[in-house]
Amino acid sequence: MVFCVFDVDVDPKKNKIIQEAIIFANKNGIQIITSTPCVELWFLLHFEYTTAHLSNQEVMKRLHKFYPKYAKNINIFPDINKNVDFAIENAKRLEKYQKDSKKKIGTVETNPNTEMYKIVEYLRENS
Repeated sequence: MVFCVFDVDVDPKKNKIIQEAIIFANKNGIQIITSTPCVELWFLLHFEYTTAHLSNQEVMKRLHKFYPKYAKNINIFPDINKNVDFAIENAKRLEKYQKDSKKKIGTVETNPNTEMYKIVEYLRENS
């Protein structure tokens, strides 16, 4: 399985780019994974659940409350791995919340949301 991970960000122009990527990915056996607004939301969900509409900066600010030394260039996995089940539960709950709100996953409008749990579950099932 090949995954391609996208930060959706908050710019509505990104919706078109992601839709084009999904079409390409479907033709080539690639699964698109999105995080709205950013992948750091996945890290944040290891500590808290939220449905608040967030900018990238707001996600980082919240994440720093729980993990003050976070930076994009460090591996935080060893420190947050103990909370991965909580993060998966939060991500699934958030995805349900967005779908129940009639939002399309993988769009700017689905803020916040992350599909990173799909990679983790895949790795768990296939290791």
